[in-house]
Amino acid sequence: MLKILSLILHDKRGIFGISTLLFFSLIGIFAPYISPYDPFAIWTPNLPISLRHPLGTDPLGRDVLSQLIWGSRTSLIVSFTAALGIMGIGLTIGLISALSRPLVDEVLMRFTDVILYIPKLPLLIFFALILGRGFLNVVLVLSLTMWPQTARVIRSEVLSIKQRPFIDAAKIAGAGTLKILAIILPHIFPLILASILTLITWSLIYEASLGFLGLGDPSVMSWGTMFHYAFLSGAIYLRNYAPIIAPGLCITLIGVGMNSLISVLEEVVNPKIKEVRRWKPF
Repeated sequence: MLKILSLILHDKRGIFGISTLLFFSLIGIFAPYISPYDPFAIWTPNLPISLRHPLGTDPLGRDVLSQLIWGSRTSLIVSFTAALGIMGIGLTIGLISALSRPLVDEVLMRFTDVILYIPKLPLLIFFALILGRGFLNVVLVLSLTMWPQTARVIRSEVLSIKQRPFIDAAKIAGAGTLKILAIILPHIFPLILASILTLITWSLIYEASLGFLGLGDPSVMSWGTMFHYAFLSGAIYLRNYAPIIAPGLCITLIGVGMNSLISVLEEVVNPKIKEVRRWKPF
């Protein structure tokens, strides 16, 4: 873990990714102290940018900056929690599939394929309508629908590691399944970390999608909820773009930061990638 962190901090992309994630995390943590107003407080609608309202107000009269700050807390909590939930399910199924007998592996993978090839957004909407609106329900919906890809990636990597000589040596020495699992886990840790970063980005996007469709938690502010209210209040037609551009820009920055970290982690897992990226044909 310390070696991975050291490699990340010695790369500009890694520093940018960590800084971006840390910046938005701190905004979310300290939202009650740095937000100028309550995100649901009503002011004069469509106020322009000013010292009192640095990003103006939306067509409903709510301060955009306050919504953005409080929305970072909700959106990041949902995306982080959902990413861990997805990884927990995907990692469990991937490990069981890779370390079990062929019949168990076949059954688990066919079930995974069924979930994998169902379009994600309709499936998310379906579960959200059944479970209802709410913070925990959004996390549960994301966890139940987005794990198949992670399971397949973990299974593929574990199957590759199982073919290496040190695993054969452990089996010859009498190591059981749990012992082999303990040997394999450190080797897939960078992949797990990279997958979590990817899942944070996708969870953030899907949370914003559910919020935009009105399937998020209406009692708390999130970036998806900002999109929803901006659409309902006709912000585009009123040429009030701040409630749309601000959360969209934040999601984009986090996505770029996460991709920067993932690029560094890919090079940690496979150093040959770094050589290929540095190669120039001319």
